[in-house]
Amino acid sequence: MDEGYVAPSIHKDLCNHILYRRPELDRLGDALLDLWEAQPSDDRWAAIEYLVRDGRFEATYIYPDAIDPEELLLDRVQRVVRQFFGDKPIIYPPWPPDEDAAHFTL
Repeated sequence: MDEGYVAPSIHKDLCNHILYRRPELDRLGDALLDLWEAQPSDDRWAAIEYLVRDGRFEATYIYPDAIDPEELLLDRVQRVVRQFFGDKPIIYPPWPPDEDAAHFTL
């Protein structure tokens, strides 16, 4: 998270692999920005790790001092996915024909 910017990643555990799900940024992005902006600026988190499993929702807020500024976003996402789901392959669906890969966000 950053001011005016979100990059949500949604992954689904399918037993032998992890499937990346493209988030609906129109709905999810605005909700995440609203949640972030509701926090006092001196106490704002930089990321949320959230897990939905067996009907339960768990969220962990990650603050800026816990994020390595040198770590690439994709590397951080893959590290967190492995932390939750282990060393399974992550499958990314093909690009929709009307979208350019440059607009893909994790």
